[in-house]
Amino acid sequence: MILLFGGTTEGRLAADNLQRKGQPFIYSVKDSGALHGLDYANMRYGALNPEGLEAFIEERHIRKVIDAAHPFAVQLHKTVQEVCNRKKIFYLRYCRPSLDRIQHENIRYVQNWESLWSDKFSIKGPVLAMSGVNTIGHLKPIWEKEEVYFRILDRKSSIYKAKKQGLSESNLILGRPESEVEELLKLIGDLKIRSLLTKESGKEGGLHIKIKAAVKTGTPLFILERPEIPGEVIQIYDLQDL
Repeated sequence: MILLFGGTTEGRLAADNLQRKGQPFIYSVKDSGALHGLDYANMRYGALNPEGLEAFIEERHIRKVIDAAHPFAVQLHKTVQEVCNRKKIFYLRYCRPSLDRIQHENIRYVQNWESLWSDKFSIKGPVLAMSGVNTIGHLKPIWEKEEVYFRILDRKSSIYKAKKQGLSESNLILGRPESEVEELLKLIGDLKIRSLLTKESGKEGGLHIKIKAAVKTGTPLFILERPEIPGEVIQIYDLQDL
């Protein structure tokens, strides 16, 4: 049995591929909303700590693990990699391709969120944060001082998380990432946005659209750099390699 961690475009591609080939697998995601519209024989949701993952691997007779979770799911990657090493389970990372970094006065890459409240950078509101609901707490030092709008998925679980972290519902923009640069340009104009925040989440995360909008409007775009993959890990980037 294969255990596939998904919740991403890469996860769905891998799951569809395994299903077409008749490979038995379990599709695992953190939030139940990520299972909406999917039709795989074996699906589960919920975070797993190391002990829970070890028990699950033994109970379901897992022999291989494909980790296609979000590039910024750092704790998940760490837990799965360590457990697989300890249990001597085959571990594979299905990675999202990165976009080439560009040099432009409006594009600024940062190693961590703490860099944003240093003297080096100047975040001016209103701010549009396109970094996901799980970053609301990390960015509290900004939204306590500046007007910040968070664009998050229109899910009950996401709205609940945002409110639980203390953010007002009036500061939420509900919906999926813009698929065209014109859509983002309109949102920037309507909200009179002066700063943009996002993560280095590749083309699938719409990073190319955010960069184009920042350049066109002259709005500073702060991009959180993608975490490095530690240790010796087999990495693939497309279905052919899978």
